Amino acid sequence: MAISNAQLKLLNSLKLKKFRQRYNKYLVEGPKMVQELLVQAPNAVDVVFGTKEYLEKLPSIPVRVSLVEISVKDLNKLSSFSTANQAIAIAHIPKIESWSSVGEERLSFFTDAIQDPGNLGTIIRIADWFGIRSLICGPGTVDPYSPKVVQSSMGAIFRVEISFYSLEDIKKTNPEFKTFGAVLDTGLSVYETSPPKGSILIIGNESNGIQSSNLKWIDETVSIPRIHGNGAESLNAAIACGIICGQWIKPS
Repeated sequence: MAISNAQLKLLNSLKLKKFRQRYNKYLVEGPKMVQELLVQAPNAVDVVFGTKEYLEKLPSIPVRVSLVEISVKDLNKLSSFSTANQAIAIAHIPKIESWSSVGEERLSFFTDAIQDPGNLGTIIRIADWFGIRSLICGPGTVDPYSPKVVQSSMGAIFRVEISFYSLEDIKKTNPEFKTFGAVLDTGLSVYETSPPKGSILIIGNESNGIQSSNLKWIDETVSIPRIHGNGAESLNAAIACGIICGQWIKPS
């Protein structure tokens, strides 16, 4: 089946957040990412668009998925890749109705107005690497289902539960969850702290850190001690997140 004008229009529209929210769908680009989507979350796949060569070589899929042929010319117009692409898929955005999984895990992430798509994608990858199942995107955080975030997550977005709540809502509903705010220099050393079950690590905005409105909902602030004499002013938000997880989460 060849692609229709209506499908081309839908693909183009899903580049914008308002249409992703309207249709509750997002784009997954590239043969490797599309294949991982088909393996990791086959029931979330709406339709796969691919070149004739790609579709002919596509392995068997465990569920029924619509396969639509698209020309290289049309695909390159739609793709955010700088090099030639072979496939693009439309997937359903998972509906996470609560943050109950937070209480079942030792640690979850809360992103406080993270703006850089690459940072958020990397934070999702870090969550996946350390077995962190829940990531909560606070107000002001870039859309995790934007093409740049999805791509930089390298497939981790298919395995991490992403929800959208304010820190105030979470703490008012579940005051037993312990919140740790990552700050530059004034918090407890991450080497001298250990999060109990049901903890949330708050990662602040790249330039401004944790918003003042969220500080009152934080139980403890933590920092990564710097080595005296260096010239670095700060750490990248995603790098700091990875260092903290490397200290707090040990193989069992």
